[in-house]
Amino acid sequence: MKLKKFNRKDCHTRGLSYPAISIEKSGIVRLNRYAAEHLSLNIGDKINLYQDEDKPKDWYIEKTTDDDGLIMRKHGDDGSLCCNASAISSKVKVALGMDKTMHIRIAGSPVEDGQGLFAILTGTIK
Repeated sequence: MKLKKFNRKDCHTRGLSYPAISIEKSGIVRLNRYAAEHLSLNIGDKINLYQDEDKPKDWYIEKTTDDDGLIMRKHGDDGSLCCNASAISSKVKVALGMDKTMHIRIAGSPVEDGQGLFAILTGTIK
């Protein structure tokens, strides 16, 4: 008999273990800690979201220094960041035909010639 042992060290904490953005029903845009690290974001840093006008279901995110960027703040104690962006959240939900909170992966590499733009992989909505 060959037994494989499972115990507490094999239990994973609940949550996403990859860079993801959440578009919450309340209008909050939240980046999990993996996304914050992936985009090199800290409290007070800013982001922009982009929609491809030719392909409205395609969205992108970037870290920015623009004066009008969305300012990120601490969200809980898990390293995630968030901002209030109900108008943008509504546009994303309409474009994707969703009316609930969505958790969406962020691409591992920037888009080609996107200068820091990362695709929000809308096909991975949870």
